[in-house]
Amino acid sequence: MATRQRRLRGEVYELIKAKVGLDWSPTMIHEEIKERFAGRKGWPASDIPLLRQVQRVVQDLTPRDQTAPWSLGDADPDEVRAVLDVLVDVALESDGRVVHFTVREASWIARVRRAAPTLNGLSVRGFAREYMLRQDAQQSAADLDLALATGQRMREGTLPRPSKTTKTKPAKRQTKRGATTQ
Repeated sequence: MATRQRRLRGEVYELIKAKVGLDWSPTMIHEEIKERFAGRKGWPASDIPLLRQVQRVVQDLTPRDQTAPWSLGDADPDEVRAVLDVLVDVALESDGRVVHFTVREASWIARVRRAAPTLNGLSVRGFAREYMLRQDAQQSAADLDLALATGQRMREGTLPRPSKTTKTKPAKRQTKRGATTQ
């Protein structure tokens, strides 16, 4: 008998996603959710997910990666500094739970770091893992590409902002009878 899965509130999903990136176990994440949200005004007990639901989300947010651990000795010299900088940030933030990356993850980290050199290490790893998940699911990552491009240009101050005086006209449409409307 199939059970209907409850939808997670956005804040809960974002918390799970952040903690998965720091290699927290589903049990640890579930305890954090209960501690942070249980009894909070406007949060009925039914909005706290069951441990099994957290386990499923963690599984869905974990890239399938069977590559070997990344090693400085085997690394492409162009990616070494980027990977090591991100590794330090992630190791510190995870309290030592993450002390290495896989070859595949390191490759994605280096790509993301090259695309967005001023992005913080945790965000670089988050983007890298999201690219891996999309690749695993054979899904487009065009939105990630755009987010990296616009985010980097915003940090650099080179993203053009729309002028407040520029007004766009609505596109002309044809009605069923062939008349054109604004």
